[in-house]
Amino acid sequence: IGTWADGITVFNPVKNSFKHFKNDPDDKSSLSSNNAWTIFEDKGKNIWIGTHGGGLNLYNPANDVFTSYQSDENNPLSLSNNNVHSIIEDSEGYLWIGTDGGGLNRFDKTKKTFTRFIHDEKKNSISNNSVGAIYEDGDGFLWITTMVGLNRLDRKTNTFTVYTTKDGLPNNTIFGI
Repeated sequence: IGTWADGITVFNPVKNSFKHFKNDPDDKSSLSSNNAWTIFEDKGKNIWIGTHGGGLNLYNPANDVFTSYQSDENNPLSLSNNNVHSIIEDSEGYLWIGTDGGGLNRFDKTKKTFTRFIHDEKKNSISNNSVGAIYEDGDGFLWITTMVGLNRLDRKTNTFTVYTTKDGLPNNTIFGI
């Protein structure tokens, strides 16, 4: 259970008990931010928490330790922005991270590196850096919502097709798929 300002809570329905986790600035293995925006379980049963302000966290339930992945302006292979609003895992096992202000990120869990997809007026790119929902369709295309239209990413060519009001959408601010 993700909260704003109070971290996360894990509910055990068998024991009818709650375990609370909050950020401890003196403990790097604690939750990186108390603003837990999204929680996602991947195919390997790993629990990922997207926070607002603290980046991406991987929770280890065996020892209640969090591994944090945060933006580092000096490292282009790091997360692009610490405001994580969405997480999915694609059919190839990559995590896709939508951020508020840093565009889209692909996370390679094996290499522990991020590939950034940032808006660039001068080339084919995502239409806006505020990403909401992400969805993979049956053909392997990723659909990404932004504040400036709906984007389709062809992962084979890393090209984006953008759909806006010019294409028939009623509004360019897209929140869900």
